[in-house]
Amino acid sequence: MGYKDIFIPLVVGLILIFGGEKLIKRQDPAFQRKKRSLRIGGYILLGIAALYTIIILKKDNCITC
Repeated sequence: MGYKDIFIPLVVGLILIFGGEKLIKRQDPAFQRKKRSLRIGGYILLGIAALYTIIILKKDNCITC
């Protein structure tokens, strides 16, 4: 696992959180529901990036390994 494994979900998560509404049509009757689903997906990807960061930092600074 490298730093690119952190970067990919981080960037995609940020895109979904801040620009996700541009990916769906505003005329769609379920616009708000789809927007909320994209935001939740973005937060999940940010959580995955945070977990990857913890794993990599723990692996690089392992004293007892």
